[in-house]
Amino acid sequence: MKPFFAAALCLLALFCSACSQKADPIVLPPQEKVTEIRVTGEEGSGSRQDPDWIASLLEALSSSEPTSIPSVQDSPGVPGCLQIDFLFPEGESTVFLYQREGAYYVEQPYQGVYRASPQVEELLGL
Repeated sequence: MKPFFAAALCLLALFCSACSQKADPIVLPPQEKVTEIRVTGEEGSGSRQDPDWIASLLEALSSSEPTSIPSVQDSPGVPGCLQIDFLFPEGESTVFLYQREGAYYVEQPYQGVYRASPQVEELLGL
């Protein structure tokens, strides 16, 4: 009976450690390829083409901290969520920004959820 409990305990520990694994780093398009960033929310949308602002936002987003919250759908479905689209010649890439429990989070569909850096909030005027 002892080997059974030892094996069960090992499996439980393995399962618990897998559940708390943090997301891989956020994947963003290279700054030199992004020609425009479009931000869409409940109140409308706007876009920016300024290369310096684009570089600043990409840098701020890349410094967002990975969390152990999974991203399991195309969009988070959180009220007040902002959709941030990076447009480049080959297509576009999307992340979402939303507030939960007093903090802002960036969600990249199926990649992960990240705690947004304060610079993201500042650049987007939140």
